[in-house]
Amino acid sequence: MTEVSDASAGAPLLADGATDAAAVGGAAGDAVVGDAALNAVATARSTPHAKAPSLHRFRRPWLWVGGWVAMIALVAVGSLMSASHLPSPPFHGVDKLEHVVGYALLSGYAAMLFVRLRPRALAAAGLVGYGIGIEFAQAALTTTRMADPADMVANTVGVLIGLLFAATPAARWLQRLDGRLG
Repeated sequence: MTEVSDASAGAPLLADGATDAAAVGGAAGDAVVGDAALNAVATARSTPHAKAPSLHRFRRPWLWVGGWVAMIALVAVGSLMSASHLPSPPFHGVDKLEHVVGYALLSGYAAMLFVRLRPRALAAAGLVGYGIGIEFAQAALTTTRMADPADMVANTVGVLIGLLFAATPAARWLQRLDGRLG
């Protein structure tokens, strides 16, 4: 264990830079901090190019991430719902269009949430895997639905289209909306 003190504040310094009077160990103003935590803080402070956050800066990130998770949950509900509860399609192949549009919206929303390429790519990969998993779940968990490889392809195409959204000025819409809500 390594002791760290914050002489200027007169209170113990925790790994995150906050002080806590309850963490006093030894002389007044000292805090006992684990070596691993201290090393992590020292590394973060000494790294000239600290890693940028994954999410765009939002005033209420929980709302926007929660909205994305809710959209993903709605896809599961709609995908696993009995076919008899769904409206009949207006023309043949409309379900493929629905898959493309639905997954493009999920992926485009992720492009508005995540600032860097890696989290966007991970979200896209997760959505492709989710789309494939939903198709298998339809075959395994329902009696009125079946897995369709063409739906898996449509889901993947939708995710790729949604990723293109990140390269447009519209990718900042969610941040603008968050700022306007005050």
